[in-house]
Amino acid sequence: MANLTVTDTQLNKMTQSIRGAINEKYGSMREAFKAIDTDRSGKLSRREIMRAVASFQLNIPREHLLQLMQARAPPRARAAPAAAPSLRPPAPRRRRAASTSRRRRPPARAALRHQRRRRDRL
Repeated sequence: MANLTVTDTQLNKMTQSIRGAINEKYGSMREAFKAIDTDRSGKLSRREIMRAVASFQLNIPREHLLQLMQARAPPRARAAPAAAPSLRPPAPRRRRAASTSRRRRPPARAALRHQRRRRDRL
């Protein structure tokens, strides 16, 4: 069985090797983010990160990569339990039926005054 605990030194080495691969492949972190964020959510999911690291062909075990993501996660994200990524596609968003109309808000007072003035001029 592989050693599942990773030291800070090992985490730093993994981080440096990933940064080097990103700079070599994309040139900048911004370009890498755009390429890795495949669903265009503005956030990188675990699945997107795992795929990106796999594409770099770095010899980092999955368990070590998960520990790296957990250690480098923002404080709010660390508090949540680590759940396995879902393999199901996201549910489609429901849209309102075309027949249902939204209630229109009444125009503001200034707009009403403007309409009255125009009507009175004619």
